[in-house]
Amino acid sequence: METIAEVLSTAGLNVAPYHAGMDDADRHRVQNSFMSSRTPIVAATNAFGMGIDKANLRFVIHFDVPGSLEAYYQEIGRAGRDGLYSRCALLWNYADVHTQEFFIDSSYPPRDVIAEVYATLLRLNLDEILLTHKEILQRVPLAESEMAVSSSLKILEKVGVLERGLDHGAVARVTALPKLAAEARADTPALRSTRGTLEETVRLKTRLIDALMLDLGTHLGEPRHVDIEELAESLAADLDAVRRGLRALASAGLIHYEPPFRGRGLRMLQRLPFKQVSIPWDELFRRAELEHRKLRRMVDYACHSGCSRAFILNYFGEKPRHPHCGFCGNCSRFVVEEERALTTEETLVVRKILSCVARMKGRFGRMRIAQVLTGSKVKQVHALGLDQLSTYGLLSEFTQETVMDWMERLIQAEAVVVRGEEYPTVDLTPFGREIMHERATLKLSFPKEVSVSPEDRLSDTGGPAVRRTGRRTESFPLRKKPAKGESDLETLAMLREGLTIEEIARRRRLRPSTVSRHVLTLLDAGEDIDLSKLVRPAVADTIRKAMKSTHDFSLRGLKAVLPPYVSYEDIQLVLAMRRQERKKQ
Repeated sequence: METIAEVLSTAGLNVAPYHAGMDDADRHRVQNSFMSSRTPIVAATNAFGMGIDKANLRFVIHFDVPGSLEAYYQEIGRAGRDGLYSRCALLWNYADVHTQEFFIDSSYPPRDVIAEVYATLLRLNLDEILLTHKEILQRVPLAESEMAVSSSLKILEKVGVLERGLDHGAVARVTALPKLAAEARADTPALRSTRGTLEETVRLKTRLIDALMLDLGTHLGEPRHVDIEELAESLAADLDAVRRGLRALASAGLIHYEPPFRGRGLRMLQRLPFKQVSIPWDELFRRAELEHRKLRRMVDYACHSGCSRAFILNYFGEKPRHPHCGFCGNCSRFVVEEERALTTEETLVVRKILSCVARMKGRFGRMRIAQVLTGSKVKQVHALGLDQLSTYGLLSEFTQETVMDWMERLIQAEAVVVRGEEYPTVDLTPFGREIMHERATLKLSFPKEVSVSPEDRLSDTGGPAVRRTGRRTESFPLRKKPAKGESDLETLAMLREGLTIEEIARRRRLRPSTVSRHVLTLLDAGEDIDLSKLVRPAVADTIRKAMKSTHDFSLRGLKAVLPPYVSYEDIQLVLAMRRQERKKQ
């Protein structure tokens, strides 16, 4: 949100960010300024609109694809509540889907992650556990995020083995050390008589010593619970001053002080072997499948070239009055042509894709098929022997994204079918097999940008007008891999020699950041580069730890939580490394 707000501000717009990382005062300030129209634009998470009843919202823009059409429809419904014309835009990129898949997988963690979280809690052998999700994550290597830990705890709570939300409020653990008693004994009657003239800080310190000796004097060396708020009230002192006083006593070696737990603790209710914990696995699997299915329909909507409003109405079981509303982005700016026969080149591309699908026998998904067709050198393709297929590299002149665009079209044309939700695979339909063997012909529709006059638009559409923008597909049949410049190729040759980014920079007298940009360009062009050798392991490990502690995977978001020595180029390379690893899975 901060990055988006900064970009818009640079463009001269009056905009403010709004997100959970801000303190309450700043959030209230932004909200009040927005409601009073002093700040007309807010870059916010989707939760911002919950409870915001601003009737004259004119434009809602989605920077990332939502996880479901239900969420999307609710969020665009915040525009135009006064009945006047409003617009909504969905900035679509297929890579956003991976973020939503991450959220789904974290909400329904696999069995081994839940088992490891439970085993970690049992090993502590405590009835009350005061660990944050981040601290538990550090003890559970299998979990990918704090969200996965939180979801595991929710599941374990529902089956009755633990209780979440144990609130310790302002209760601290204080151990009175022998030095505290010695300090109290040195507090002579003469000193007490002069306390009124002492500095306030010293006076509070002596009163704290008195209070702690009264409560803990008979338990020297034993940790005891102390309610800081009650202690401050009894001393008629400011709460923050009491906290500072306790820390000062701890620094002086008079007490051992453990501040109140800031999170929400756990209470263990049962200690059953994991096999005896009655977790409804079938139900969890069903829910995860449902979320993946909803995400899939959201993707279908984003890729849809027909009327956006009709798609949404059909999804919710309503029949649109007309096939084209005349207002949405597809109807007002793009007209679906009559299905046309493919060109000779396009037909050859289709037959190559269908041939590869057939040879992979319905065992793999779209990404793996795209990797085979474009001749990807990722290890998993070679480990599975897929580089031995006759279709390997047949479409090496295209990017993987282009091939996946074609496959989306073939799915819509019912030449290819998707099976499964959690791990979807693709296979040929009988119609697709006929096309592959040249016993049938295929027609596809490609959108074409046009202008539609207001007079040609329907007047009875009702509801918010949905204008979809973003990456279009009208030119995708012939979109080739990005060209590599001579400088990029020179860097590639040195990478093939095994040189590091720093060594290449020294040899070519370039900045390391320039060489890093060459690497990223080469990756976009489909080159297979072992990134693990280009980022120092310590730096990569630091970045990965930061990625586990935050859901903000933007460059600015990660840079904000990383040490200064970690560069933006380091972050970009580790993010690219992460994408490589996901493709290999």
